[in-house]
Amino acid sequence: MARSGRESKADGDDRTSSGEPHHQLITTTVFPRDIIIEIFTRLPVKSLVRFRCVSKSFKTIISSPEFIKYHLRRLKSSTYSYPFLLIPSTSKLGYRSCPVESLYMNPQQLGFADLDHSPFLIEADRKPFWVVGSCDGLICVAIKRRFPALWNPSTRAFSVFPGFEIPEKKRRRYMVFGFGYDLESNDYKIVSISCYPNKDPNQGIVHVCSSKSRNWKRIEDFKYGLPYDYPGKYVKGTLNWLLDNESSSIVSLNLGTEQYEEVIQPEYQEDVTQKTIGVLEDCLCVMYHRHGDFSDLWVMNEFGSKESWTKLFRLECGRDGFQSLQYAMPLHVTRGRALLWLWSSLAVYNYEDASVVHLLSADVWCAQLYIESLVSPDEQDNH
Repeated sequence: MARSGRESKADGDDRTSSGEPHHQLITTTVFPRDIIIEIFTRLPVKSLVRFRCVSKSFKTIISSPEFIKYHLRRLKSSTYSYPFLLIPSTSKLGYRSCPVESLYMNPQQLGFADLDHSPFLIEADRKPFWVVGSCDGLICVAIKRRFPALWNPSTRAFSVFPGFEIPEKKRRRYMVFGFGYDLESNDYKIVSISCYPNKDPNQGIVHVCSSKSRNWKRIEDFKYGLPYDYPGKYVKGTLNWLLDNESSSIVSLNLGTEQYEEVIQPEYQEDVTQKTIGVLEDCLCVMYHRHGDFSDLWVMNEFGSKESWTKLFRLECGRDGFQSLQYAMPLHVTRGRALLWLWSSLAVYNYEDASVVHLLSADVWCAQLYIESLVSPDEQDNH
């Protein structure tokens, strides 16, 4: 039986009414490379990690050092960018994380998720480790205080540094670390201060290891007194420690020049019993505590300028569950609210109306902010 012309055309050569094949009209839209890069810089890290598997060209763009730096600059300059909060995991050995914004928006339903970093734990041989600090999406941890490592929880990449050789084995020795970025050499550095209270109560032995060299070198000793037994705070190319003495001075180490300088504190008139230091929005801050009474938060808006110290708020003890604020320190502030780490718990304090929302009261022995980035723990991947 003969087919109709319509059927014959449908089963035969697939052409348009003009006689041209359909495939000649199908075009592939190809965006210029600059446009693709601009789109990628606006995407979150998790999406970019997945896109690296789409094609070789995508992987080349996203993995290039130039793009990693460009993406990081855009992320840090964004006024809508919120960091992530890292705390110990309650379900397994390791840590969990959630966006800080969610703690403000819906504090009753905390969206913490366990971080998948089992390869890191295997490499660390499941030895005790804790957080030293964070910078540009990299988190520095110390394994048994002798094996520092850099870890990017967003990309799951990690790199263990050479073991630190203890200069001398003496009783009652303790070691403090610091981690930050050297603006002059474009290099991430880990600093270790070995403290011997019995032998040298006013001096610590200092070593530095950079992500480029991976070698420890000794620099000028820390001669201002011994710092408290917790990590230095990174601010604008410097590491800052609070000293364990009567004046509770703050000493800063410039990671570029490797020179020390004492940080001038505000002219505080109150009689205080304790101080803690921290970092808010890349600014050094100090919390002055009068035990059983109150805590005042001061922020140094311009690093190194005494005149830039500003009192942000006062937090009174004995109300809303704040019984002891001796070690309290804000982790983040936004729109009149502060995320507080109370050494073993977390809370959101609204310093405009003095209201408090308690988030966690479990054993939160560590709390660290970080941003999601593509920066690699291996220095050669960033150049």
